[in-house]
Formats: sequence, C-alpha cells, structure tokens
Amino acid sequence: MLSGIGELIANPGRLAEAVGPYAETAGEQQHILKRASEVAAAWSELSAAQLRSAVAMLCRRIILHSERIDIEISRRGLYAFLRREPAAAGAADTPDEHPLLLSFPTRLCRIGQGKRLVIDAAPKPGMPGRPDPKLIKLLLRAHHLKEKLRANPGTPIADLATQEKLSPSYVALLLRLTFLAPDITRAILEGRQPASFTAQKLVTYSALPFAWPEQRQALGFA
Repeated sequence: MLSGIGELIANPGRLAEAVGPYAETAGEQQHILKRASEVAAAWSELSAAQLRSAVAMLCRRIILHSERIDIEISRRGLYAFLRREPAAAGAADTPDEHPLLLSFPTRLCRIGQGKRLVIDAAPKPGMPGRPDPKLIKLLLRAHHLKEKLRANPGTPIADLATQEKLSPSYVALLLRLTFLAPDITRAILEGRQPASFTAQKLVTYSALPFAWPEQRQALGFA
C-alpha cells in the first residue's frame, strides 16, 4: 500500500489534478510538482516514523473488502504534505468532496494453522514485471499444439496427443489456453500476473470461461 501512495506522488498528471484546486498560482503548482518529484525519489528511503506521519496526513480512510483494500487519499492532505505544512494543517479527516481512491487486490493465504491477508501489488509503472517461466512455457506449448492442428486440419486430439506424448485430456486442456483474452496473455508474458497466479492454477482450472470479461474475473485480472 505504501508503494501505491508513492506511485501516486510520482504521477505528475494525477497529482496536478488532485492539488490543482488548492494551488493559487501556476508557479505554486509547479513548485508542488517539483517537491513531489523529490519526495517520490526518496519515498523508499523514508523511515518508519516519516511514513507514519505521511500516512496520517494523506489517508482519510482505509476500507477492507473481501477481495481488495481501498484507501481514500485526502486531496487537501496531499497538498499540505507537499507544502511541508504541519500535520494538523493537513489533517486527513478534513471534509473532502472527492478523495482520491487507491485500490489494492488482496487474497487470504493459509500460513500454518492460520491465514494471512496478502496484498498483490502491481509492478511500478515503467518497471518490468517478473515473468514466470512455467507460465510462459505453458502458453507456448498450448499455441504450439494449436499450430499443429491448424497445419493438419481434421487431426483427432487423440492422434495429436500420441505425437506429443501427452494424454488427450491434457492436450484438450492446453488448447483451451489459446483462447485466453489477449490482455491476459500479454500480462503473463510481461510478468504482470497476480502474485497468486501460477502455472499450476492455470492448468488445473477446470471451468475456464470463454468470455473474456469472465476470464479476467475468474483468474484475478479484473
């Protein structure tokens, strides 16, 4: 969540829109954006005390849902924080007609006898993801099978399975993966899949929807 706040501060376009109503002149707005750039560059190096102070000024409310966490960011608090005003001057509970909303997908993971809430953070803009070699290999194999069928129309799945030394059911399962939504396939190749999304999960998903919106929802890409 802290990285998400840092990304907001590092986004000049969204930041200008957020603090624009509070900046009295264009010069002041430019000064705030320059200050934001400095804060964003040092965000990962801030101490725990500095981060607590920043969160107190910026966050109006944190809402926990079953599948995500929403954080309401006070525009006035953001403006005060970047102007280095005292914490009281930028109190996050100041009435704010349109707070900025940051959302982070979550999941419950079993740890021993208990469960832990895990936040799936997306890669930072401009930064590469972490491609999963097993996922990519799975997609490549699926498309390889599809191309073999396309080159030899009418080939029974059983014959293709024999050629590839696979079971017919596994070949059929792999062929379904060639119908993934293009954005899901691209996300996997770029390593932008959810942290919980693995090759094992994909290959054992027994009811993969063919409709792309339903795929995104079912596989955690929505």
